[in-house]
Amino acid sequence: EEVRPCLVLVALTEDETIFASCRAGLSGAFVIHDASNRPFGSLRPRAGKVAMAYEIITATGSQVHISTSAGEELSITDRDGRVVALTEQRGGQLDQRAVRVGPFTDAGLVVMSLLAIDLLKGARTDAFHRQIGRLNRS
Repeated sequence: EEVRPCLVLVALTEDETIFASCRAGLSGAFVIHDASNRPFGSLRPRAGKVAMAYEIITATGSQVHISTSAGEELSITDRDGRVVALTEQRGGQLDQRAVRVGPFTDAGLVVMSLLAIDLLKGARTDAFHRQIGRLNRS
């Protein structure tokens, strides 16, 4: 049975063209699919030096790294450590952010990755609260 997408990037048109989708993969990874539903790359969490980090590996072998900085801001760098995209807090609110994407960077991949990270963070938060609930009951 095929795993249903947990995220879909769709055009705001009558035909609702799908640009990309994302499905849960193995070991906490997400698999990002292109418009033709072919695997485009995978996003997986990895341990960072200070905070949580993520890695994207595309089907062509390109690597992109996502790391957290102060607060909830994320920095996306290429294999050579060059910043290709980042998020910035907006309006002093933790739940508002801007996404800045550099030239020659796949904006769809950036958006799908950031949304998938939000899902991963939510899953970790839910698991943490379930664990705390179990501890409180024992």
